Amino acid sequence: MLVEVKASSVTPAIKALHSGKLPVVLPPLPVVMGGHSAGIIRDMGQGVVGLHPGEQVYVNPALTCGTCHYCHHGRPLLCTTFTMMGLFGYGSGSKALLARYPGGFARYLVAPARNVVKLPEAVSFEQGCKLTYLGTSYAALRAYPKTSHAVSC
Repeated sequence: MLVEVKASSVTPAIKALHSGKLPVVLPPLPVVMGGHSAGIIRDMGQGVVGLHPGEQVYVNPALTCGTCHYCHHGRPLLCTTFTMMGLFGYGSGSKALLARYPGGFARYLVAPARNVVKLPEAVSFEQGCKLTYLGTSYAALRAYPKTSHAVSC
């Protein structure tokens, strides 16, 4: 998918990721960073179903092989190619994915069709590029549904 980027958020942990203190694979230099993006589909490969050029979309930055045991069983963080587009990776296959899929701090980005999600018209590009953070929060709440204490904000 070729997506014209309209909004891309800054990752709060970017300084820590590039500190050299974390065991992560970083993108090759020169790098286009920015993993949390939203925009408009401008072009797409053959065989993509359910999406069309001109639609507003969110680009999920979580890249995986999509074929291993972990990917098939809903455990993508354990995939040896798990990578956050334009940011970092954890495994042996991350360097190739970081080179193939630069981040969203550019006018256009390329992403696998499975990482592109149509945004409702009521969701702005600025809101859409934050969906990863909402998903992380939602997953945390689902993982620990029964707590013995209330959390207030």
